[in-house]
Amino acid sequence: MSIKDPTRRSILKSGAAMGALGLSGSSLLVSGACAASAPSSETLTGSHWGAIRMKVDDGRIVGIRPWERDSRPAPTLEGVMDLIYSPTRIKYPIVRRDFLEKGHRADPKGRGDGDFVRVSWDQALDLVVSELRCVDAAYGPGGTFAGSYGWMSPGKLHNCQSHLRRMLNLKGGFVTCTGDYSTEALEVMMPWVVGSTETDQQVTAWPVIIENTQLMVFWGADAINNNQVGWLIPDHQAYVYHERPQRDAGSGSRKRAPRLRADCVPLRPV
Repeated sequence: MSIKDPTRRSILKSGAAMGALGLSGSSLLVSGACAASAPSSETLTGSHWGAIRMKVDDGRIVGIRPWERDSRPAPTLEGVMDLIYSPTRIKYPIVRRDFLEKGHRADPKGRGDGDFVRVSWDQALDLVVSELRCVDAAYGPGGTFAGSYGWMSPGKLHNCQSHLRRMLNLKGGFVTCTGDYSTEALEVMMPWVVGSTETDQQVTAWPVIIENTQLMVFWGADAINNNQVGWLIPDHQAYVYHERPQRDAGSGSRKRAPRLRADCVPLRPV
């Protein structure tokens, strides 16, 4: 493969993201897409909201319940099924009609007004490769920005940004960025406050915090709600530590830590 002249086939074979999309002949959401060993079964899987057991009937999820070892399952778990089968979810490759007919010569003023047309996966891949070639010919590798949302899948596909950049490396390069929108402010601020950037390092364990902290200030964070969701698959063990006994400062005796609730977290400036 020429690094400056990628073919649709080479991108499909070497780009992990595109390869994963190409595995589906029509839709990832049709009946039978969810693997099940029997017409009716229960499968343990994971999500950003925690581990869950999904009841699968004839290839379709019909019920969700929390993993039994999760002591504080998120109340939003049932919404996972709504995400999978939402009528607003795009199931197939679709292209704006004006762009499909005219390509990059389509009038940009019509964006948001025209309708979209369903196309096959092969046709969608051909369109992507064609536009990448067009941009490279006019502007070089610097004309392509490898931008994608920051979160990663907790499943096998995993990091979308890595897959996108890996694919675009095949054509000879692209414009990228450093850091991320979730932790960039912390990476700039925390070295001046605590001497390091704990966003990407081993953070202080809850038992150590409980044993050595008299006052903890939550700045711009709601621990009760935020701990429901995790970067990968949370086990919600943080809630257990919120309720553990802690040492009474000055007396050395043990006392029961107050239950951490959203309505008792001070919100006034300190």
